[in-house]
Amino acid sequence: MTDATADDDPTEKILDGDPEPDPRDEMIQSVDRAIAEVVRKIGSGRIRDPEREKVRIKRKRALGYLLLTKRKILRDKELEELWEIIDDLKSELDDDP
Repeated sequence: MTDATADDDPTEKILDGDPEPDPRDEMIQSVDRAIAEVVRKIGSGRIRDPEREKVRIKRKRALGYLLLTKRKILRDKELEELWEIIDDLKSELDDDP
C-alpha cells in the first residue's frame, strides 16, 4: 500500500550525512502500517452480522482519520523543507558581496 522510494527512506538521510533520521518519517511509517491493517480488516469478508457492520464502519472512520493524519505530517514536513530552502537562499544572498 505504501509508495516508498529511496527518497522516503530515512536511512538515506543518514548515509547522505544527515546525522539523525526525521522523526516524521517514523510517524509516516507507523501511520502506513495502521492504514494497511485497517484496510485489510475492512475488506475481509461479507457482512452477515449488523454488529460486524458497525465495527467495519468504525474502521472506515479510523482509516479516514489516519489518512488525514498522514497528510498533515507530510504537509508539515514539506513546509519545513521549503523553509530550509528559503533560509539557505537568504544565506547565499547575504554572503554575496
